[in-house]
Amino acid sequence: MTTDPAKSALRPRARLLRALGADLISNESVALVELVKNAYDADAQNVVIRFVPPLAEGEGAIEVVDDGHGMSADTIANTWIEIATANRRRGATSRRFGRAFLGEKGIGRFAAAKLAQIMTLASRTDNTNEVVLDIDWNAFSDETAYLDEIPIGWREGQTDYFAPDGAANTVRLAWGLDPTAHGTMLHLGALTQAWTEAHVSDLRRDLSRLIAPGRPRSRQDDVFTIIIDATGELEHLAGPVEPNPALANPPYRLTASVGADGHATGTVTVHGNSQPFDLRIPGDDNDELPCGAFTVNISVWDRDLEGIKALGLDVPMKDFREDLSAIAGVSLYRDGFRVLPYGEAGNDWLGLDRSRVNNPQLRLSNNQVIGEVAISARGNAALRDQTNREGLIDNSAYRALVRAIKAVLNELEWRREQHRTRERTKTTTNPPVDTPSGEPRIHRRPLFSEFEVSDIADAVRERLPTGDPLVSIVEEREQLIADGVRRVRETLSRYSRLAVLGRLVDDIIHDGQHPTGRIVGLTDLAEQTIGRRDQACPDKLAAVTKHLAAVRTQTDALTALFRRIQPFGGRRRGRPTEYVLEQVVRDAVDVLSSRAAQHKVDVQLDASGRTQVRLDPAEVQQVVVNLVDNAIYWLSTVRDRPRKVHVSVRRLDDGAACLTVDDSGPGVPHDIRDVIFEPYFTRREEGTGLGLAIAGEIVDDVYDGELTLVESDLGGAAFQAVFRRRV
Repeated sequence: MTTDPAKSALRPRARLLRALGADLISNESVALVELVKNAYDADAQNVVIRFVPPLAEGEGAIEVVDDGHGMSADTIANTWIEIATANRRRGATSRRFGRAFLGEKGIGRFAAAKLAQIMTLASRTDNTNEVVLDIDWNAFSDETAYLDEIPIGWREGQTDYFAPDGAANTVRLAWGLDPTAHGTMLHLGALTQAWTEAHVSDLRRDLSRLIAPGRPRSRQDDVFTIIIDATGELEHLAGPVEPNPALANPPYRLTASVGADGHATGTVTVHGNSQPFDLRIPGDDNDELPCGAFTVNISVWDRDLEGIKALGLDVPMKDFREDLSAIAGVSLYRDGFRVLPYGEAGNDWLGLDRSRVNNPQLRLSNNQVIGEVAISARGNAALRDQTNREGLIDNSAYRALVRAIKAVLNELEWRREQHRTRERTKTTTNPPVDTPSGEPRIHRRPLFSEFEVSDIADAVRERLPTGDPLVSIVEEREQLIADGVRRVRETLSRYSRLAVLGRLVDDIIHDGQHPTGRIVGLTDLAEQTIGRRDQACPDKLAAVTKHLAAVRTQTDALTALFRRIQPFGGRRRGRPTEYVLEQVVRDAVDVLSSRAAQHKVDVQLDASGRTQVRLDPAEVQQVVVNLVDNAIYWLSTVRDRPRKVHVSVRRLDDGAACLTVDDSGPGVPHDIRDVIFEPYFTRREEGTGLGLAIAGEIVDDVYDGELTLVESDLGGAAFQAVFRRRV
């Protein structure tokens, strides 16, 4: 018995439209932004949003009037009422100004259903009659009706709304705009929510950031002005939407262009002093950024008391902070128009606040930053919208965009911290000392030098007799501070070891997977050999012996791996015994072998001697790993030279042990050499700024030596650690 397959079509209920409107448009402010986007796509030069009181739920109205090209009856019938129309996909740009369309999924009309229960749409082009369409959105709430059972009708006739004295032009004339015979007007009646001063203020804030200041324009007359029309208690919020004038002159600014190949060029301005930069986003050779090319424009303010005072503003400090917080964030613009929700209040899509937790002195928080990232539909095709048009799909292109933006932002962060460090000190605390070669040797400033009070205690003891109560108080305080500094040093040392180990976990897993897999495979082979009945015992014994020898080789590889990382554990076994320094340095370098191979870095170790020392192996490896890891990172950013690191160990004439890590990377710019050892100062995107500081603390304070920046034989950066105690 056979039957013909049955067929039927999907038939949505009418309430689907209301459900989509509620789900796709998150709030009323976003809904109005969507309607403004429609006006932009229609080549409007001006759009007026008029609030008609009473602005209570179920009452009042909002009118949106634009002077775009308008819609004909044919457009209404074949495009507007067609949900998810592909009309804008068929044409890449608008007809008059060549604007890239912001609405490409055909769902912007749901914004009207989000805002009001009743809608009247009036539209007119230059060459057609006016078209008026009325929709009662409540009809789509009928749970028994199907979508195709809700009739939508319109009327076509002589101009009414767009007559010189019609409703649309009356709204325009109130703001000094010339009457126009074309455009679109939406009258949204019986509001779905009450509109308070806070709601309109939020809308004004959102609209002030809707269009990027540097929006690309094909014609000089391609302007786009948004006006809010409000009366009564909301009258102070009426007028053209413009950026906040108090935020017009940021103390820190960055502009940059990032190519698809990861090459970034730009300028950082710090208190009027502009400096260019040329940056390679770290990655493998020939890597293209999957996100494509983009531009960045970021402004930054200090929120502390001194930073705000330096601005010389007339507004109260509290008001300035509130204004900055209200619009802070990094917004994303596609073809000059904003992509929501990036940059909205609380939307820290770049993870700035999370990064700041690790380095609060250097990293910027989201509420300090106002920025624009510009992409295009054509040049960044892999950055695709989510279905609701509020955000991009989290794919490899999106993640590459976030990583690249943070790498560029780091250029501003470290230059800002460099300025702030110099302002704090005013006089250099790391004076250069000439070496025999004539190259300045940069010393680090002790990490806890600000907490040194011995000079005060000595002065008190000199001036007051023994037994004076003040002497006892000062000496007690001196001891408390010394004990506190010691505990902080120990904590930072443990934290640094954990941070270093965390960076190495992936490498350790990678290096350990191969021998582990081989051991499992060889063990299986040995078991299979033993179980074969057709093989003589001597042959079995030889085969098993061969497999077990291979197991031993792989086990030795794991043993060596564990031995290299053992010093990073928390266990201490008393006073270190004497050992050969070169072996510990070799183990530390080997730990980074996978990372070096990944970035095609040739690490050469000149440690053929046998320097007997009693240094703590964990502390030595901590110094080596920090220095070599830094070298590998910066070498990953160069493309125009061989990537080399040279690590050497030698004895100095005075018996001290000397470790040098030299690389062929970009080197340390001269203008920051006096601050690279400052705690929390780093140029690395995800750096903590503690690596050099803690390594220097180990060398200086524990081993009475020094960590210095010296002349490089490879043309990059060379750091020299000298150990004088227990050597």
